[in-house]
Amino acid sequence: MKKMQRKAAGGLDTIEAANQKKLVNYATILKSVVGNDCVTQRARLTAALKITPVTTYEARKFLDIYDSPARILELRKLGWQIDTQRVHQKTDAGVIHKRIGKYVLTGGAPC
Repeated sequence: MKKMQRKAAGGLDTIEAANQKKLVNYATILKSVVGNDCVTQRARLTAALKITPVTTYEARKFLDIYDSPARILELRKLGWQIDTQRVHQKTDAGVIHKRIGKYVLTGGAPC
């Protein structure tokens, strides 16, 4: 039993480390791709998607992209292959929101 608890705790450490790395990546992208126009927001979003899937909540909170569904639509029209998955995500208020959009880059840059 204790072995299973330690194993589970190690899993949590791994998840927390991955989340911290994700936040560092978001902060780096936000600092390096400055601006608030839609072209700049798309650049930030594609930079993030090349590293990891991004939820609408993360895009708004960490990448300063208020309307990420619109940016995703624009990227798709430009030829990017992006899938949308539905996930549950807890907000800073402690509320779990169901069916949050999680965007996953499935294909490379358009030709």
